Amino acid sequence: MEIDDHKVEGESSTDESDSESQAYQSQRDLVPQAADDIFSDASEEYSQLSL
Repeated sequence: MEIDDHKVEGESSTDESDSESQAYQSQRDLVPQAADDIFSDASEEYSQLSL
């Protein structure tokens, strides 16, 4: 039986998808950090409000 090594469009073995995957991996940890910074700043400002 012969195995076809032809890559199907959308497979994760293309150069483009590899680079996209690497970009995602390197950037995904920044999202929670940015959210933490934003909500931390908002929390400080909110705590200074008076009624």
